[in-house]
Amino acid sequence: IIESAAHSSKDDGTKSVPSIYNSHDSAATRALRLSQLPIAEVASENHWGLPPFLVRNLKADSYENFFPIQCMVIPDVIESERNAHLRGARDVCCHAPTGS
Repeated sequence: IIESAAHSSKDDGTKSVPSIYNSHDSAATRALRLSQLPIAEVASENHWGLPPFLVRNLKADSYENFFPIQCMVIPDVIESERNAHLRGARDVCCHAPTGS
């Protein structure tokens, strides 16, 4: 179940975003939670910070949610790309059922 708490204000006047992450959750649990959220929310600055054109393209192709495997891999790919200058490029290999 995804937490649905409203945004709250911090003492400094900024808004805090409720986290769907718990420190004891596994990567698979976090991925399953993210896969239940709309693409625009997961892609936002609150989670992945993907460019708006990617979100528009996914919506135009009628995608509503990321698949759990994507929710596990995409954050690592983003982190790898943002830090490629420090450690070089990395490959990604993953396995998930296709549902077919």
